[in-house]
Amino acid sequence: MVDRVKKYTLELFGEPHTIITDEPVEDVTQAADYFNQCMEILSAESGLKDVKKLAFLTGLQLSQDLLRMQKQLVNCETSELKARLLVDEIEASFDE
Repeated sequence: MVDRVKKYTLELFGEPHTIITDEPVEDVTQAADYFNQCMEILSAESGLKDVKKLAFLTGLQLSQDLLRMQKQLVNCETSELKARLLVDEIEASFDE
């Protein structure tokens, strides 16, 4: 089944923004809500009120978070692979 592209108007930090996407409305809304929360936290912590600066800094912060999580995932996958190899070695030693 092919998803249809839809047009949504979202409010980000009090300003309407229209996007076109094939993502489900629930996912788009959840992402926008999370972005808004991050902008509000950054604004409260920094005192910034300029929406463009807040959006840029929030995007940068979320990108850093994503990169950090990707590195953690790679580390977890590497650890899982090492654990599997160790289990295989242990099981092979019992077969000898």
